[in-house]
Amino acid sequence: MSRNARRRRERLVPQGWDAIGALADVAIVPGPEVDPSAADRLQGETDRLRRRVDEVEGRFRLVHRDRESIRKDRDRANSRVRELQAELNRLADEHEGLRAHLDRLRADSPHPATIVMEGAPQMNSVATLLGKAWRNKAVTVAALAVGLLVARDPAVSGAVRSVAESAASAVGRGDRENGYLGYARMVAASLEYEAARRAYNESADSLDGDALLEAQDNLRAARLRDREARLAFLPELARRCAEAGVPVPQRDAVALEDLKAELVR
Repeated sequence: MSRNARRRRERLVPQGWDAIGALADVAIVPGPEVDPSAADRLQGETDRLRRRVDEVEGRFRLVHRDRESIRKDRDRANSRVRELQAELNRLADEHEGLRAHLDRLRADSPHPATIVMEGAPQMNSVATLLGKAWRNKAVTVAALAVGLLVARDPAVSGAVRSVAESAASAVGRGDRENGYLGYARMVAASLEYEAARRAYNESADSLDGDALLEAQDNLRAARLRDREARLAFLPELARRCAEAGVPVPQRDAVALEDLKAELVR
């Protein structure tokens, strides 16, 4: 035993701390009593914290699922972007082909499949005139009488016959039929594009995601069909009118200029 330990022991021995029964008279003071209401409050707080932990864990799982959903949506969007890029490249190539086709129409003879119908733009005017004539029979009878009197003039009848012969020689029956079809295709494509544009403008604000992309694709497709139909009809109409010495109708001339400007852009 070291000297310091022996000295401490010698100091304790006289006090009798190490004697048997030395601590018999030592009283143990009890601690403060636990308040049952405080224990209940602690238990309630523990339960509240446990519920809070469960709630946070549930929110974490929801955030994780949302993150996975966003990742999948992003992958789908990237795939859609790649598809649209490929479609854009295809349309660009087709646009270049249409421009080359227009250049060939300007420089060389027309494409065999492109046949014009001269006088087709006046079809609507003729139909309107016939409708008015049917509704106003008295005026029509008077106009026919005046027309018959004027037609008896040899100069007038000769001019009418000359115009008819020029038109018949410029356009054959097959050309006229194909021209009717070309004009009908152009009108139908224009109406289809206007309907698609109107539908897109009405519903674009309420669409998103794939539905919006599909609506935009439909609008672009309708616009492309309208352009192709105009390109198949208007340039040949201008060429045939030039060959026959007939001026291009103003509406079609404006449409042709718009088409040229659209192709240049």
